[in-house]
Amino acid sequence: MGRRDDELTPAQDAQADQLLRDLLAPYGEPRATPPPQYLARRIVAALPQRPAAVGLPRLPIAGSGALLAGVLALALFGLGLWGVLGNSAGPAGLLGGATSGLGRALLVLTLAAKPPVGSLAALGLSTLAGGGLLVALAGWAWWSLVQHPLPGSVEARS
Repeated sequence: MGRRDDELTPAQDAQADQLLRDLLAPYGEPRATPPPQYLARRIVAALPQRPAAVGLPRLPIAGSGALLAGVLALALFGLGLWGVLGNSAGPAGLLGGATSGLGRALLVLTLAAKPPVGSLAALGLSTLAGGGLLVALAGWAWWSLVQHPLPGSVEARS
């Protein structure tokens, strides 16, 4: 299949417009009528004179549920971050410690998440340091090019 050009030239557009008018002519269409006089002025006059009151929008029940779910997710994320990066027994201690079943399960999940998170953090920090070095090198190269004109340029000849 070849590439198609769906754009009409002005001549083709005028021809298609005339064809449509010829097809609709037996039905008395289209009827050209001038727009109502002072249409824009009447529309503006119909608008309310004072601006709408600006306030906090009311959240519908679904929005409140989504907000509550978001707050709960942030709280759980914070607890997980505390357990993985800080005190492993801390979140488990909120649920009865290692002696309760739920606390023990949370402690196992926290301890299982520490190695992958630590590896990703180490990889991310080294990548971040390498990227920072690359950006600093590019900035130095740019600054040196800006400060010293290239040989043969207009500034170098004058």
